[in-house]
Amino acid sequence: MSAPKKFWASDPSSIAPFIRSLLLARPSSLAKLEGLDVLLRSPPPVPGQVRLLSGGGSGHEPAHAGFIGTGMLSGAICGGIFASPPVSAILAAVRTCAANGGGPVLIIVKNYTGDRLNFGMAAEIARAEGADVATVVVADDAAIPPEKVGLAGSRGVAGAVFVHKCAGAAAEAGKSLEEVAAVAERVAGSVRTLGVSLENVDVPGASSGKSDLDADVMEVGLGIHGEPGRERSNYPHPRGIDGLVEDMLHSLYEYGYSDGVGGTSKWADGEEVTVLINNLGGCSVFEMGTVAEAVARKLESEGPWGEKLKASRIYVGSYMTSLDMHGFSVSVMVTDDELGNLLDAPTNAPAWTPAERAPPSGPRPSLTPITLPVAPATADAPDGGPLVDSRVRSAVRAACATLLALEPSLTEWDTATGDGDCGLTMSRGATEVLRRLDSGTLAADGMAASALFAGLADAVGSSMGGTSGVLFELFFRRASTAVREGDGGYAAALAAGVGAVELYGGARVGYRTMVDALRPAADAADNGKSAKDIAVTAETGAEGTAAIQRALAGRSNYIREGGLDGIPDPGAKAVAAILTAVAGAL
Repeated sequence: MSAPKKFWASDPSSIAPFIRSLLLARPSSLAKLEGLDVLLRSPPPVPGQVRLLSGGGSGHEPAHAGFIGTGMLSGAICGGIFASPPVSAILAAVRTCAANGGGPVLIIVKNYTGDRLNFGMAAEIARAEGADVATVVVADDAAIPPEKVGLAGSRGVAGAVFVHKCAGAAAEAGKSLEEVAAVAERVAGSVRTLGVSLENVDVPGASSGKSDLDADVMEVGLGIHGEPGRERSNYPHPRGIDGLVEDMLHSLYEYGYSDGVGGTSKWADGEEVTVLINNLGGCSVFEMGTVAEAVARKLESEGPWGEKLKASRIYVGSYMTSLDMHGFSVSVMVTDDELGNLLDAPTNAPAWTPAERAPPSGPRPSLTPITLPVAPATADAPDGGPLVDSRVRSAVRAACATLLALEPSLTEWDTATGDGDCGLTMSRGATEVLRRLDSGTLAADGMAASALFAGLADAVGSSMGGTSGVLFELFFRRASTAVREGDGGYAAALAAGVGAVELYGGARVGYRTMVDALRPAADAADNGKSAKDIAVTAETGAEGTAAIQRALAGRSNYIREGGLDGIPDPGAKAVAAILTAVAGAL
């Protein structure tokens, strides 16, 4: 397998460029220890205040350096990619925080053997030197049942971010080392996390790309370094995203959390929980939102925990990643007022995005839609223009049928020159117009042309979408106004509609858009040409777009010169097809 395509430095395994980028972005709030990959808060906390240190291998950004700031970490020790930092760097960070009027130090360690050994060794050396140091180990991963984890224990994953936040807020409030450590221990025992991924991770400097999972497989319960999970499951989940999320939440519930006195508790009906939906690196924002909605909905509905829980705070985003792993993790923590206040306490750590607390009871105000304003009354507006008859109705129907038949060609042309949706967009509009024709709400006998054009505007506006939909709606609305206010008939309507498209769309003849067919057609109508001649003029303009080498509007504008050769603009072809069908029916 070939090396992955990535924007990495000449030495992909070096973390120096990334660390320098943080220092460049935070010139007044971040500092680095000389010769070491240790980043510290600047200025440091006030003398005597507990300092929080954490860290580990790089590749989990924004963790841990992104959480340096008031109310969170005082420093982060960065190892190489997925490698624990050396004892010397950790010890230097502790010494710096404790010396010269510093304060006690709490070291927060994720439960991996290398981290435990190196951070633990540094803590012991510092204690021997007289520093006031405590350590808390976070082991929130619920992938493997407690009775099967063995000596190593559960891994420390995204739940560590809650430990950083709550303990950091306690330290900022002036709590003692013992009190801050107690908060950290409580949070570490309360939060549980489970992850899932569709792909593994590309490691910088590796000679080949990641070993992808098969297309029909996903890894459940994997670690943040790409370690195997508890199982490989079918993808997609047979019950979709809801089923996947439901299974993950049930696993977290069954795993339980520490009750603080050596036992295990489980979520109970009505309890308030805080949720972190963490992007492992490769999920889109849209995917993350979809997952978050499913998580909140499932937690707040009937489950093994009872009738429902209350997801009072929902954090969604990239908090602890695994480079580009296409997956996410879900962390759930039972939250009382103490922990909630610590989560809500202010921090300037750039990677922490605060969450709004939902009301303790009742629905979220944000889920109650704002009532739509009533549109100004138009029923009394005078109609105008020619009256609709069977020929007009046949012409509208013929235009729709032509667009539906032309969909494959429109899609083909638009795929080559744009985003490929023109055919489907036109089909949606034609289908909706036909539906309204069949229901008798559009183009009824005796309806004035102004009402016909207004009805067409409503139909395409509610169905087409995209730029084409807006342009067609603009055309019909302006045409409706024109025939209502004047006596020029359909020629005046065509001219007015084209003028609106040019005004708001900005395109002109030669820009390689639908205007290349519309403007010649409008000019022909102004000159008294027949419907057939108007259609021929539009078709000539549409065909001429195939010779335009560079578009000046629309998505084709981004295609390199020569990439459009011989391919007509699909919007212009659609307009020509409509006018040809109308001419044939009249």
